[in-house]
Amino acid sequence: MQSLNEELQSSNEELQSSNEELETTNEELQSTNEELQSAYSEMKAMYEERDHDTKRMANIKEELQASNDRLSLLLDYQDLGIIEIDITNNSLYYINEKFAEILGFNIDDFKDSKNIEEYLDKLISPDHIDEKEKLYDKLLLGKIDKFDLDLQMMTKSKEYIWIRYSNVSIKNKSTGKVKRVLAAITNM
Repeated sequence: MQSLNEELQSSNEELQSSNEELETTNEELQSTNEELQSAYSEMKAMYEERDHDTKRMANIKEELQASNDRLSLLLDYQDLGIIEIDITNNSLYYINEKFAEILGFNIDDFKDSKNIEEYLDKLISPDHIDEKEKLYDKLLLGKIDKFDLDLQMMTKSKEYIWIRYSNVSIKNKSTGKVKRVLAAITNM
């Protein structure tokens, strides 16, 4: 009987040791579960914030498109020719029909140009090109933000017409350097 008691006591001690291990494991699992719950809550909050940002960006994009549509309509009904030049490679960024129309060209005549600034300079009268170039250089260097100049430009039919030539620089917000130039022309 004593051996049975000893066996029971030994089994009881083993069970108690196993119970303590289970309690420790349970505490570890509970801690891990709390960490996972916390991580889940953070991820859920991040997802909700991203979802909110996505919806906000969609609204901003929609508002911007509506604003661009209104501006395009306004420009279509004005006698203002607009061209925008990417100065990093002197390529055409944007042109409206009116710009080409004022000079008697087709819009594709400008779109096909490899160096739009050089193409435009060839249309400016030799009497005015130096003055335009001086102002344009100052604009690119950031010494001035805009300029207006009355000058003659050659039409597709090789005739010169007087126009008001206005240029405005568009700067990179982070560097402050000119990245594009917006030019507008009107018949005088």
